[in-house]
Amino acid sequence: MSLSGRHLAVGADVWSPWVEMEGEDSWSGIAVAVFAILAKKMNFTYHYVRPLDHEWGRKLPNGSFTGLVGLLERREVDLALGPLSISWDRFQVADFSTFLYMDWWGVLLPRPRMERDFAGFLKPFAPEVWLGFGASLLVTIILGVILRALTPASLPDIKSSFNMAWIARTVMNEATESLPLSLSGRAFLGTWMLAMFVITSAYSGVLTSLLTVQSITVPVDSVEDLVSYGKIPWNLERGTWMHGRYARSNSTLGRKIYGGAGIVSSAWDIRECIKREREAVLTDHFNMMKIMHHDYMETGQCNYYIGKVPLASSLLAMAFPKGSSLVPDFNKWLTSLVETGQVTQLMLNLTSNAKACMARPGKENKSNTPLVLTLDDLGGVFFLLVGVSS
Repeated sequence: MSLSGRHLAVGADVWSPWVEMEGEDSWSGIAVAVFAILAKKMNFTYHYVRPLDHEWGRKLPNGSFTGLVGLLERREVDLALGPLSISWDRFQVADFSTFLYMDWWGVLLPRPRMERDFAGFLKPFAPEVWLGFGASLLVTIILGVILRALTPASLPDIKSSFNMAWIARTVMNEATESLPLSLSGRAFLGTWMLAMFVITSAYSGVLTSLLTVQSITVPVDSVEDLVSYGKIPWNLERGTWMHGRYARSNSTLGRKIYGGAGIVSSAWDIRECIKREREAVLTDHFNMMKIMHHDYMETGQCNYYIGKVPLASSLLAMAFPKGSSLVPDFNKWLTSLVETGQVTQLMLNLTSNAKACMARPGKENKSNTPLVLTLDDLGGVFFLLVGVSS
C-alpha cells in the first residue's frame, strides 16, 4: 500500500551497527538500510529527528519518557526507527511494528588471560588426594618411629628399621643409599617406596600436562558473578531498556548493579576502554558480536569475552505513537523483509568474524582440558599392585 508521497518525521539516534552517522545528515546502518527499502516500496519521503537527550526511552518517576519513546509520547515524530526493545512500560505509550530481530542481553567483558598461579604445583591432584597423602605420610612416620623403637639395639642406627631420610628421599624421588637390615624394615620401606612411585609418577605426568596445556580461569559468566567478583567495573548504556530495568529494580542484586554501574552512551563507544582498562558493559548480544567482529578484523586477536549466562531476551522493533494508522502498512513490508532473510543477511555481514572468538578462553585452538587426578583415579593403580604382589 502506498503512502501517496507522504513526508514522515522519523525519530532516530546512533546505535551501531543499527544506526550510524558519518556526518551531519549522512546516516547508515542496518535499520537505515531497511528503512530506505521501505520508503521506496511504500512511496514516502522522510527526515530524521534526534532526541536532545540522546536516549532510547526510559520511564521517569513522573511517568513521562526520555529519548525516542518520549518523542512518540509527545507525538513529535511519526515513528521511531530504533529498533527499540519492546517492554511493558513502553507499550503503554507506543505501538510497535512486527519485530525485526529477537536478541538477548548479557555481559561483555575483557577476555580473561593467563595469569601467574603460585599454587599451580598443587593442581595435579584433587584436594582429597593431598589430604590422603598428608595422612599417609603422618601415619608412616608414626609407624616408623614405633618400628624403630622395637628394633634391637645391636643394629647400627644408620641400618635400623626406620630412618627419616628414607621418607624424605622417596618423596623427592631421590636414591636411598643405605637400606634397613631387618626384614620388617625392608618390608616397611619397600611398601612406602612402591606407594611413592605411583604417586610421584602420576604427579609428574599431570604436572607436565598442566604446563603444556594451560587453562584459563573465567571468573565472570553472569551479572551475579560480576557483582561478587568485584574486580571489574561495569557499565549500563544510557536510556536503554536495560538501564530503565535496573533503575526501577527492587531486588538486592538489581540495586547493587544499578548503584555500582557507570553510565555510558553505548558499548561501541567504550569498546577500547573495555579492552584496555578491563571494564564490562551490559548490552545486547548483537552489539557484542559486532564489537568482536570489528576488533578481530583490526587486530587478528580475541580481546573480548561474552558471559555465558544471558540477562534477558527482547524483541527489537520500530515504534509508533499510540494508535498510529501507519502500523499495518509498515508491518506488511517489514514482515516480507524479515521472512526473506534480508535483515538477517545484513546482520551476518557485520558479525561473521566474531565466530573465531566465541570459544572459551584458552580453547581458541581446541586444546583439551588438563587432567586432575582424584582418589578414584589412583585407587585402581594401587589395587593392581596389591594383586600383582599377592
